[in-house]
Amino acid sequence: MWMKVVRTPEMSSDRSEVLNIQLLDAFGQLHQQTIWQLNAGDNQLTLQVEGQAAGIYFLSLSDDSGMQYKKVLIH
Repeated sequence: MWMKVVRTPEMSSDRSEVLNIQLLDAFGQLHQQTIWQLNAGDNQLTLQVEGQAAGIYFLSLSDDSGMQYKKVLIH
């Protein structure tokens, strides 16, 4: 059985910090939110998206230094 997952791009940090991650649809509707402890060095997060409809979504990644969006495709 395959699980539907989204992997974030690899993120590098020079310090440990808290990362707020939101999965949004094309209309900006929130589908999933998680808080993740980012470690110093390279990090990659896997989000389970079982039950989400196929389509284009956006990951909102925010920390103390700002916010960025990444487009993701769920099959």
